[in-house]
Amino acid sequence: MVIFANTATTSNFIGLLLKQKLIDDKISFPLDKREDWRTRYTRYNLQHSWYALLMDDRIREGWTQFKAGADRAGEALFPDRPKETTRPVLPLEKYAGDYLHPAFRELKITVGAPSPALRQSIELWATRPTATWGSIIEFEHITGEYWLAFSYLSSSPTMVQDTGRAEFKIGPNGNVTSFDVEWGPGSSKFTFEKVA
Repeated sequence: MVIFANTATTSNFIGLLLKQKLIDDKISFPLDKREDWRTRYTRYNLQHSWYALLMDDRIREGWTQFKAGADRAGEALFPDRPKETTRPVLPLEKYAGDYLHPAFRELKITVGAPSPALRQSIELWATRPTATWGSIIEFEHITGEYWLAFSYLSSSPTMVQDTGRAEFKIGPNGNVTSFDVEWGPGSSKFTFEKVA
């Protein structure tokens, strides 16, 4: 049995409901002994939705711990960073623009921070406008051309997917040519070329 769905939660739950019903029907499982999958998945979805994240004290505590972890992410991903940081070589406006990766496609970097931003120290942020699942990347400056990158789904701004290292490249013409991002230790580097 194969069921395709196209969202992170809603269609997956519909697919799971359909799958469970088909299996229960196929094996002639008694109606009075069947799991109430609709209630179970609805309860799960409510407990794990972004709205519930804001309402549940345990999740709020988890969010506080995430923020503390994000504070340590810079230390973990850049253990040898200098105590005295240097600003980027170019004005931030020069980093803004359209970037392209053959697999991840378009990425648009903007100066400033999205609203709301995950971190107060965000100076650049990006969207992936043509991605199947819209995502946002917030860039926190570390030193020189090195940045800490936080990626999350634009539909779930409290759920960080990845934290990684980013490095912008300056060409001989003095302009940004690309940036590399490495999501987590040991991950491959992905290069986004600046196209506009």
